Amino acid sequence: MANNTAMSFNSDGSAVGKFQVPLQSDPTSILYYGYADVDRDNTKVNIVNSYKLGANVDDTASDDTMLVIDDNTPDKDWYTIKKQFSDGSLVHFVQSGDTGKDVGVTTEGISNQLGGKNYGKDVTLMIPIVPGADIDGTPQVTTSDSSNSLTSGPTKISSGNADIDKKYASYQVSFASPPEEFKFTYQYKITDPTQLPYQRSLQDLAVNGTQALGVSNGISFNEFKNENLVHVPSLDFGKHQTPSATGTNAPYSLTDPQDAYFQVQDNTNHIGSWTLYGAMGPFTSADHNTQYTDFRTSLGVPGTDVKGTGESGVTPVDVTGAFNPAWDYSQMRYFNHYPHDMISNSQQTKLYELNRLQGDVDNTENPLTRYYPKAGLTVPAETITNGKYTSTITYLLSDNGSL
Repeated sequence: MANNTAMSFNSDGSAVGKFQVPLQSDPTSILYYGYADVDRDNTKVNIVNSYKLGANVDDTASDDTMLVIDDNTPDKDWYTIKKQFSDGSLVHFVQSGDTGKDVGVTTEGISNQLGGKNYGKDVTLMIPIVPGADIDGTPQVTTSDSSNSLTSGPTKISSGNADIDKKYASYQVSFASPPEEFKFTYQYKITDPTQLPYQRSLQDLAVNGTQALGVSNGISFNEFKNENLVHVPSLDFGKHQTPSATGTNAPYSLTDPQDAYFQVQDNTNHIGSWTLYGAMGPFTSADHNTQYTDFRTSLGVPGTDVKGTGESGVTPVDVTGAFNPAWDYSQMRYFNHYPHDMISNSQQTKLYELNRLQGDVDNTENPLTRYYPKAGLTVPAETITNGKYTSTITYLLSDNGSL
């Protein structure tokens, strides 16, 4: 493409790259890969007060792009291509310990039924090659079409262009008839988290020879920064007799204590403090006609395992009073770690504080996990309308305002 490219520079310092497609020598090509390298003379960069750029400031930049030409009629993709990670997300967060971990991806094509099935029985899916990760194994391919099936593949093939093959791995499959739906499932194995292209949109392309079938939405990798809340308690208090207006109606215990835990991933090398808050919304009936804002959830003393084994090195103190700077570290830890009750009025309460200046200076747990298998729900002595009630708890992890 070198003899079909041009670069124009504007007075404001911007530049526009141009190239002509399709090539006269190759009029049937549908995929084009282009790249640009830019060098800058940092000694000529104008900075206020005659300052100079530091010697470590980059003086080069590069970028690349892929173009897909669809000259078919009508002017619309033959397939809508939907891509997501296997957990249903469009962003997968990576942490330093993920080396060797498989991350699943699903790409599904659904026919737009344009002018009949004006496409063939073969589909080639082009999967982005990602620095810091390998495509682990061969994709699995299925179709939900009735009386249709996969007849061959997936087979890894070349796109016919060495530059494109450096960017995409191509897998071809054949079906008994042109598919109305197909699904590719594959795995990225993380080899080096530091090399992953964070926040870069990764799109799959579906083609059939010289016919562009569709381009997927993008998914991306991103990295955990600071502290991250990776799991929150799930609290199911089960089914009970309708509470009465008098007497004791609590506490109700959990039906699944194993899932009543939070987990925080630390990416600060154990230098940051953080606080976990919870806000419990009203308990609302299934028809949304009835709400209660005075139910109370008590998590209880945090445990280090699903059995609720208590934390070591803590000394109980009065958690209803104010913090006392004269306490020793074991007392500070107990006060900071003890959760306040959540009332179903959407008011935020503190559930756990890890303070590296007051008691947790030596804590190196990563991730830090705390269990609450003895959590209980208290329902006030009042007349309650029969039915199933749910409440949404909003959790906030705060590290002094940076999250």
